[in-house]
Amino acid sequence: MGVLQEFQLPTKRQMFRQEEERSEKKVNYFRFLLGMVGIALTFFFRDQIADTKQILLQYIVSVTVSTYCLGLFMILRTGKYRSCVKYISTGFDVIVVSALLWGSGNISWETFKSPEFILYFVVIALAAYRFSIKTTVFAGLMSICIYSTMFLVAAFSDRIQIGSLVESFASEKVSVVNIVVKLVFMGIFSFLQLEITRGYLRVERRVVMTEIQQHRQRLQKERLQETFSRYLAKPVVEIILHKGIPLKGEKRRATIMFCDIRDFTGMSEQMKSEEVVGFLNNYFSRMIDVVFKYNGTLDKFIGDGLMAVFGAPISNNNDDEMAVRAAVGMRDVIEAMNSEKRNRNEQEIRIGIGIHSGEVIAGNIGSEKRLEYTVIGTPVNIASRIERLNKKLGTDILVTECTYNRIKHIVEAEKNEPEQIRGATRPITTYRINSIIDTKVDS
Repeated sequence: MGVLQEFQLPTKRQMFRQEEERSEKKVNYFRFLLGMVGIALTFFFRDQIADTKQILLQYIVSVTVSTYCLGLFMILRTGKYRSCVKYISTGFDVIVVSALLWGSGNISWETFKSPEFILYFVVIALAAYRFSIKTTVFAGLMSICIYSTMFLVAAFSDRIQIGSLVESFASEKVSVVNIVVKLVFMGIFSFLQLEITRGYLRVERRVVMTEIQQHRQRLQKERLQETFSRYLAKPVVEIILHKGIPLKGEKRRATIMFCDIRDFTGMSEQMKSEEVVGFLNNYFSRMIDVVFKYNGTLDKFIGDGLMAVFGAPISNNNDDEMAVRAAVGMRDVIEAMNSEKRNRNEQEIRIGIGIHSGEVIAGNIGSEKRLEYTVIGTPVNIASRIERLNKKLGTDILVTECTYNRIKHIVEAEKNEPEQIRGATRPITTYRINSIIDTKVDS
């Protein structure tokens, strides 16, 4: 049974990238909303703003923000998101806030007393919402640097008057202490957002690793179920998957069955290639259904023959009985197929089935690229040669004595003379199975 080992799983980087892109979309929605609100507020309160340049600036900023958001929406919809987008957007947000403050009195005392300063904190919070430590640090440092630069430019160009903290509340003077306090608060807020981001990322990493593990287990189970279902009955597949039965090498008692079509070579020579394939597909489909019905495992196809195992990878403690019942069921299938062939005036088919029980080695055998669950050992070779013995004895189902001793209470059989089988240390006694006399399956 080939068990594929490779599964296409999203990597941790891919899952974080998807989460990052979702966060960027949400931030862009919020930015677009602020832009539209800015346009609306500027329009409704334009009469209360004396400086027409300030009105024009607010319109330009709001329209620029909205346009940027629409452009980013289009980029994100194409699936061409890159990590640099979050830095570009964060830088854009800081510059927009700084532009509003710059235009608020052309860097006068109003610039440093404007409530629009709070927007820096909004930008830092949005950067942290992207759950990126680097972006949060970038937003905080850029905001502090630009605000500090504006203050230094205003102070050294004599556009503002420097005063005490008390004077800054009662006059147009600007206090250095007040500016430093604002910068400190901005730094503290950035640090808090940074710690929140770190905490979230720790939780997110655990969640992502759990999701990847669950995804891997789910894919593996689905792939194994798909693979095993080709070779095992569904109840057996469920038992293997739910109980986690290992498929490593082990010695265990099992019953081996070989089934082959008699004189198939001559029959196939009289058929077209597509007819041969169609016939074999129909034949194997019916035979496998019988094997699965009695909890057997399809080990492999061998030309027009098949090998089945009862008792591996799991055993029901009645594997000999299941194998013999399956053999008789396969005989019934052949009788039904021959009935159909007689109606079509086609050549009938005959099969030979050999069954032997013993200790085998079972497990996944092969290379890393392809593994096959199979059984090997002397019992396998003997079962194969017992199947060939049918041709000599003119029988269709033969079982060895060790198998017969466990199922003799449910069958009508005829004993054959011992035969020397290649690979066996002494002659082997076989029994021809005529019919099942006990139709009740032992549990």
